[in-house]
Parts: sequence; structure tokens; C-alpha cells
Amino acid sequence: MSGRNFRLTATAIADDDIAESRLGNPIAAERQQETKAMHSSQHKSKGFSLIELLVVVAVVLILAAIAVPNLLRARRAANEASSVASLRAIASGQMAYRHSQGAYTTLAGLGSESVIDSVLASGSKSGYIFESDPGTDPTMEFTADAEPAVSSGIGASGTRFYFVSQDQVIRFNVGTPADSTSSPLY
Repeated sequence: MSGRNFRLTATAIADDDIAESRLGNPIAAERQQETKAMHSSQHKSKGFSLIELLVVVAVVLILAAIAVPNLLRARRAANEASSVASLRAIASGQMAYRHSQGAYTTLAGLGSESVIDSVLASGSKSGYIFESDPGTDPTMEFTADAEPAVSSGIGASGTRFYFVSQDQVIRFNVGTPADSTSSPLY
């Protein structure tokens, strides 16, 4: 029996069952319910198709490709802003230390006197490495610099190098260490 003839035969049986169920035939009513269940189960789809899942994965990957570079750029900018704030704290700490002790000191000396916080005194904070030392005349000069822990590549913690001395002007260079001849930040 072909598929079309079977459907026609099933439809004819269903029509006969409806007529008989109205007359009170319980067997016809049961067959009618089975036919309805069979037709409704053929039309229900369960779950997602492979194409639908692939479309969702593609959309997620596109969104990630857009979001990840922006996230990394924002993290670098935050690290650089934090390093500038840390250099200001070091420069202010050096001035306060000189005012009370008569000479500038190292980063560890500022930390041991609790002039700066212990995280900054450790020399590493927010993806940057800090150094501060008194100059050749500790009563007159000091230098402090900040360099990114990773300065290139996708995982770069920053691209700018910073420098400050007793003049309290923060200077920077992109890609190479900054010094007293580098461009001022502001």
C-alpha cells in the first residue's frame, strides 16, 4: 500500500471512528484518540536542529571577537591610569620622606616607613613594575619609573613607560623606557 493510499485509508477510518464514537462505540473512540496522538507526535519537533545550534555558536563567536579586543584595550588603559596614580603616590611620598628625613630613599624605604602602601612598595602593581631610587645626591634628587610587566602582544599590561623625578612632572614614552627628556604626560 502506498503512503498516499495509507493516509487516505487512515483518514477514512478516522472519519468512520468519529461517526461511530458519536453513536457510543468505545472501541471507535479509543482508535480516534490513538489516531490523534499519532498525527500530533509526527508534527512536534523536539530540541534544536544542528543548523540552529551552529547559528547560535557563530553569533556567540562574533560577539566574542568584537568584545575581547575592547576588553583588553580597556584593561591596558586601566593599568596605565593606575601606574600614573602610583607614580604620583611615589613622588609625593618621596617629597614627604625628604621633608621629614632630609633625603630621598628607595621604594622599599618608603614602604618600611608606611609612606606608601605595601603593594606599591613591593614594586609590582596592576601589571606595572616600579622602581624608585635616590639620585647621586640623595638630598636633592630622586627618580622613579614604571614599566609594563608585558609591553607587547595581546596580553600586554600596558604600552607606555613612565618616569618622574624631583620636579614632580610625570613623563612617558611608548615602547621604550621614559627618562627626564621624554614628553610630559600633561
